[in-house]
Amino acid sequence: MCASRNASDLTGRRTKYYENAPITTIEILSPEQGLDGLMKRINQRHFPAGVRSVWVVLLAVQLVSIFLPDRQRINFSEGVITDPVTGIQLTLTDVFGG
Repeated sequence: MCASRNASDLTGRRTKYYENAPITTIEILSPEQGLDGLMKRINQRHFPAGVRSVWVVLLAVQLVSIFLPDRQRINFSEGVITDPVTGIQLTLTDVFGG
């Protein structure tokens, strides 16, 4: 079940969390979006909800950073991206094209 700040669960209680959070989320940083605001959302919403890894894709510099709940960050700017939580592997070409 997915619940948002303005949603109620089946009992009518107000909820602020995801009962079945995804294991991994992917955030694509837009040119208008600030990294500070995105990191705040990841640390205050994603991880407390149970997400175990967050991929942040920076299109402008063709970089993928994987963030983990323990504040560890793994950066990929070439080669193969490997998510240590899921084992998913993609090349940067898979993500950004040839």
